[in-house]
Amino acid sequence: MNKEAFSKIGIFLIVIIVMVIIGGVVIWQYAGWRGEEKAKEQREVVTEPKEEPGEEKEETTIEKESKTWDIYQSVLAAIKSRDIEKANSLAYEKINLDDCKKMGMPEEQCWAMIEAFATTIGNLKEADFTKISEDKNQIIMSTEPLTRTDTEGYSISSLYFIKDVNGKILLLRMNKKDEVGLFKDTDGDNLTDEEENCTGVSQYDPKCIKTNPNLKDTDDDGWWDSIEKEAETDPNNKDNYPLF
Repeated sequence: MNKEAFSKIGIFLIVIIVMVIIGGVVIWQYAGWRGEEKAKEQREVVTEPKEEPGEEKEETTIEKESKTWDIYQSVLAAIKSRDIEKANSLAYEKINLDDCKKMGMPEEQCWAMIEAFATTIGNLKEADFTKISEDKNQIIMSTEPLTRTDTEGYSISSLYFIKDVNGKILLLRMNKKDEVGLFKDTDGDNLTDEEENCTGVSQYDPKCIKTNPNLKDTDDDGWWDSIEKEAETDPNNKDNYPLF
């Protein structure tokens, strides 16, 4: 075999080796790419947490809001159907027609008064109540200040709920507050600073009780000032609070 033939064989072998090397690099890079893709897919898979037997699933904020709204709607329905037992089972303040009749009102007039009070907030929807405050004792759902259509100023509608010793949620009160100016509530207890200081319009309310506008719970008894005022307990006395 001559020198030229050996040269051609050498070149052929070199080409084969280069192709093998290039092929190996390509396969290695592909394998690495597939590995990254699989890892990415695994990271993107969302697995549902397994519930242990007997373990209660924690409610979301939306579920809690819907529950309080359902309670309010159920109380309204019970009042409209004049089902006192059902209404009283869902509310902190109990309906007592005898108290109304003692004031000399006929039963129909008593019911009309109860229904008017129960629909104080008007035709607002659950979605209108965007401000939610809650702890172990109470829940407050409120609207943002809404522009009044009857006169100048703003109004805020609120639903107040309290929890009994077993955690059952009861409707405490619903109300609508009107103000000429903007609402300023420094401590976020759903009472304006004027209401807490008994100034402005509140100075003309003989039942106004001064509380600290910088403390959500002035007497530190676990019940917010607005809740105590709605429940007609003393927000300045830690021994006087809603009872069950």
